Amino acid sequence: MSAAFPEPGLPGGVSPETARACLDKLLPQLPDGALVYACLRDLFEHGPIGTRGEPVVSRPSRSAIVHYLAKWARSIGLSQEACLDWLTTYALGVLAAISTSSPGAIRHNVKGIVKYVYHIGYPFNCEKEHNPLHCRCDPQCPVYHQAEVPLPKPGSLFGAGAAQEQGHPPPQWIGRVKDHYREQYEKSLVVIREMRAAGQKPGDILERLNTEKLPTKTGRKWTNPTLSQTIKALERAAPGTPG
Repeated sequence: MSAAFPEPGLPGGVSPETARACLDKLLPQLPDGALVYACLRDLFEHGPIGTRGEPVVSRPSRSAIVHYLAKWARSIGLSQEACLDWLTTYALGVLAAISTSSPGAIRHNVKGIVKYVYHIGYPFNCEKEHNPLHCRCDPQCPVYHQAEVPLPKPGSLFGAGAAQEQGHPPPQWIGRVKDHYREQYEKSLVVIREMRAAGQKPGDILERLNTEKLPTKTGRKWTNPTLSQTIKALERAAPGTPG
């Protein structure tokens, strides 16, 4: 394992006190009986990997953490409005330490991810020791031995509600995503949306996608033409994306 430290130049680390304050704000809003799992407690109490002053092999992106937390919040019955309010505060107060985006770009990204997760109804699967938070997993956790919830069928990734709101059926390019690569491809789309919202160039997006080994919808490396086509499809599906 590599003993590399977080890249220099990122915003300063987050104190445990700040992380715990965000957890204290969340707890009163949770529905009765909702649980904060071991990986989430590790995240909330100690901050994200890469801000703890410890060696890290790889650091999850801010958007990947937000995506995971939004799916968890939806799964326990937290309303979309409450999720957006809390996650925005958490992203600006804690996750900004592992991001170079502006506060405005972070707000925009969180809003897009929360709306996306709640409208699609994407299931929450903790992924156990392989959770994308890279946080501690406890085999005694109540969800550790639960069976994973199946992913949405191809063609339903936008969800019926989202398609009706926009007045048109889901784009066909979504329906053709191969089952094997679907979840990793969804992570690719999150990265593309985030970097586009931050005004970053396609070349920078392409480099990050391939560096993090995030696949296209067919499991291949990203190329300039494939990225360009995907960006155009995203813009058609969500008008107003930066050009």
